[in-house]
Amino acid sequence: MLINDLLNKNKKENFDFNRNFVQKHYLLDKNYQKDSLTYSKILFNHYSKLYFFVEPDTILSYIKGMISYLRGSTTPELQNMLYEFQLLEATVIGRMGYALTELRMLSELYPKLLKSNNTLLLYRYNFNLALIYYQYNETQKSLDFLYKVIHEKKLTQEVQRYKGVSYILLASNYLKLNQPDSIRKYNRMAAQFLTRKVLSHIIYISRYHSINAYLLALDKNFVEVYKNIDSAYNIAVERNNDGEILYSNFMKARCFALQKRYDEAIDLYKYILANSPVLMLNIYKSYILRNLLDVYKQTGKIEKVYDTYDELLEFQEEETQRTKEMQIEELD
Repeated sequence: MLINDLLNKNKKENFDFNRNFVQKHYLLDKNYQKDSLTYSKILFNHYSKLYFFVEPDTILSYIKGMISYLRGSTTPELQNMLYEFQLLEATVIGRMGYALTELRMLSELYPKLLKSNNTLLLYRYNFNLALIYYQYNETQKSLDFLYKVIHEKKLTQEVQRYKGVSYILLASNYLKLNQPDSIRKYNRMAAQFLTRKVLSHIIYISRYHSINAYLLALDKNFVEVYKNIDSAYNIAVERNNDGEILYSNFMKARCFALQKRYDEAIDLYKYILANSPVLMLNIYKSYILRNLLDVYKQTGKIEKVYDTYDELLEFQEEETQRTKEMQIEELD
């Protein structure tokens, strides 16, 4: 436990020390493998906390090594650790942009998770699926899995710590559906978790500020709007998170439009469309194009309206094909 606590402190700043310590004392020294459960817990804790700071391929190779080490375990505790690593493997693969592969891996893992009756594992499973469907703009399916998380009556204290993340994703889904009352409700609920160590991690604090900026713009409180946008953007840049950089810029453009700063909104929408990574952009492109379309209407740029509408139709056809691919995976 002491070693775990030490490895948890200042994870980013002490990354090199932590990695060297774990590799020297746990990966190379066979004596530490005699207690398989403690060994597995320490390495899971290490990899699950640090995969945000290193190349996913590197972490993936370590995770696969632990899955091989634990495969064939007979005790419930070690089997649960195996499932923890398999869930983490699916999560990392999803972060690399392979959402359909992640979906397949989660589907294969689900019967084992049910049998384990481990609330935390089932929480992570439901949240991962909610995130996949959010990325594919299947908002109702995303909401369904999120409601399983927040309405679960047997949530342990450990799982409760992660509820702020679920509230943020609920607010994000309702923003896609353009339902301000629900956005406001769940973003306010997420705010209760901002002072804790997790929201579950700091990137979701960036998302909270982006959504809050949009809500403040609806209330015409534009001084606070741009303070929140700056907070969201700075956190995203600090963590080098392309998805939240895109999202904070998207919300900033929407706030420009609500403030009737139409030229700035158009420029920022066009910048996002031209400069964002494709995998991230696909999550929001149809919404960005719809908002750009609306700004062109407001400014009477009819030719731009038609051009943007054609681009939106073309993208929606591509999106429909991706959804069909997902449905095939679901049927499998």
